[in-house]
Amino acid sequence: MDYEALSDELEGYMAQVPKHPVPKGSYELSQGEHGVLLYLCRVRDGETPGGLRAALGVGSGRMADTLKSLEAKGYVRRSADERDNRRVLAHITPEGRAYVEARYQRYREEQLRMLRALGDEDAQAFVRIMGRMAALKRCAPD
Repeated sequence: MDYEALSDELEGYMAQVPKHPVPKGSYELSQGEHGVLLYLCRVRDGETPGGLRAALGVGSGRMADTLKSLEAKGYVRRSADERDNRRVLAHITPEGRAYVEARYQRYREEQLRMLRALGDEDAQAFVRIMGRMAALKRCAPD
């Protein structure tokens, strides 16, 4: 198999698809802020800044600034971990959750449209492969 040619083909397709589209009309937050809110809302609320950094692939300074900005906007609150006061946890607030739900409804509708257009077999295969790629990314050394 020519993995380099396959990679080139994939790169061409990926250039045509937004990596993580921020819905139009939702420019109150940066794309990084959207990513943090989406992670806290959909993946794991009560995550450490280090966990968020690892999951979203950003540096410690950027994550600290992002959390500070989201906290000032009332979308995130940081608190000490009840089991270990040395750890700080980031939690999405009800306002943050409402923001995500309102902004991502259009994104979800587009995602559903595309999955339906793929058909049952291809949609299931696509989701399975994306899950595998996410798992490989988590296991890859930095």
